Amino acid sequence: MCCHMTSPNTYEDTKVAWDRKHNEGWGDTDPMQPWIFSYMSGHRTEIGEDILDLGCGKGRYLLPLAKMDFSMTGLDISPDGLEELKRIMEEQRISARLICGSVHDTEFEDSEFDSALSVQVLSHLTWPDIGQTVKNVRRAIKDNGSFILRVRSVSHNNLQSREPIADYGCTYRETSGSKTGIIQHSFTAEEVCLLARQNDFEVVFGPFETKNKKSDGERIRAHWNAVYKAV
Repeated sequence: MCCHMTSPNTYEDTKVAWDRKHNEGWGDTDPMQPWIFSYMSGHRTEIGEDILDLGCGKGRYLLPLAKMDFSMTGLDISPDGLEELKRIMEEQRISARLICGSVHDTEFEDSEFDSALSVQVLSHLTWPDIGQTVKNVRRAIKDNGSFILRVRSVSHNNLQSREPIADYGCTYRETSGSKTGIIQHSFTAEEVCLLARQNDFEVVFGPFETKNKKSDGERIRAHWNAVYKAV
């Protein structure tokens, strides 16, 4: 466990940071995860059609999933990112419902969606809000629905300056580089499984860890990947 020294600020800092990154033309450099598309395609019957994409950003996963004829709803904290996504959707003639809000306190109707997706988004929350988000997802998706997630691993090493904050496990705020001001929580495999047990899910795929080196050959991207089933 990491030591913690300061308390987190509000998520206004996170929204400002993501707006800044989108306005700078930022694009996610993490490799696309083909397993997500193959899993959703191969398990379409149990996954269903109405999908919630938590932290959709500029549509990195929402757009291709919409092209696969899933009915997509995208939620993101960045108004600027969603405006860019709307522009892309108009260009590509893609339809999806978009909502601006934070993933931990945006409320949906009970069983509003068949399944949900969250790629590298839960890692940008404090532990209590991670738990609240997963709880909200469970309420928002139907029984036997799926929650597909990818989160940062404790093996991740970006070699950037960061400030530990008062929280559970390894949580900190970036203090330099392109993600300055953004909260990061690095997960253990045990935490991935714990979240499932605490929120009426069971892990049906994974968790498995993926690692790859960044272009400088020193920094390592590491993430846990898993699929939960609502029970």
